[in-house]
Amino acid sequence: VKSSNKDSKWVAFTSVPYLPITDPAYGWAHSVDGKWQIVDFGTAKVGCGLVPNEIQSEFGFSCP
Repeated sequence: VKSSNKDSKWVAFTSVPYLPITDPAYGWAHSVDGKWQIVDFGTAKVGCGLVPNEIQSEFGFSCP
């Protein structure tokens, strides 16, 4: 889990499968009213249309 330097209410996280039958995945979580909510999770185009572009670019991600 890594917190955004631009907005600490956004974090990116990764998940590595226990068994190698699926790909590693990543996701985004956002704090709303002090409660963390997973915004999106997967292996491709994660957060597109849901996570601000400036937050995505901070972590090296972008949406087509």
